[in-house]
Amino acid sequence: MKFLKFSMPLAVLLIANIFVFGGVYWNQSGTPTGTIYLNDCGLGQRGGYFLRKHDRFLSLAIVSEPVTVTGLEDPDRAKYGTRERALSSYVLVRQGGPEWDKFVAREKSRLKTLETRSSKLIYTDSSPDLQVLIDRQSSTDGEAILRGSIRKRQNTSEFYPRALTTQISIDSKFRQHFEEIAKLEKARKDKAKDPQSCVPQFEITVNWGRRYDPWISSVSKL
Repeated sequence: MKFLKFSMPLAVLLIANIFVFGGVYWNQSGTPTGTIYLNDCGLGQRGGYFLRKHDRFLSLAIVSEPVTVTGLEDPDRAKYGTRERALSSYVLVRQGGPEWDKFVAREKSRLKTLETRSSKLIYTDSSPDLQVLIDRQSSTDGEAILRGSIRKRQNTSEFYPRALTTQISIDSKFRQHFEEIAKLEKARKDKAKDPQSCVPQFEITVNWGRRYDPWISSVSKL
């Protein structure tokens, strides 16, 4: 009985770890479903990313404009997306392009200054139907499909997408690079007179896999 008492929790833990690591392996196997490229100049910028929890996590700062959501033609389904309810959906993120240019133009019209040296990440489309976004994705390079949700702004017909998570774990082999990136950004803030003056020194490649979960595949000096 004592053997069973101690062996059962260990067996449960082992099975759980097999499930988790098996899922990670399956997600990262095969051709990525999407890839975006970040650099050290995008740290702390809208459309870029932030570092969290002592540089152990990277959090994408994707900007959001209203999007058309395929699959919400039914008025009953359109009730989703209020503050109280969100509709599970897939969302498309793109680097740059006309959507980003439109966002920058609108923001500059109401703000005195807007730093645009980021990685230009913006939500551009959404649908509860994954295949719809796969068909609309023009490339897996510079674009990615994420699991997420959409909410409807009250008293409008505008829908805003959100990723299920924008936080990505930083593998221990890359943490020294991110420590250097954080130091570079601090030095720029302390010394640079022009916040836009930034020459990238690192490139960060983020991939999305079969489960549409992200991971950092490489960090390299330029």
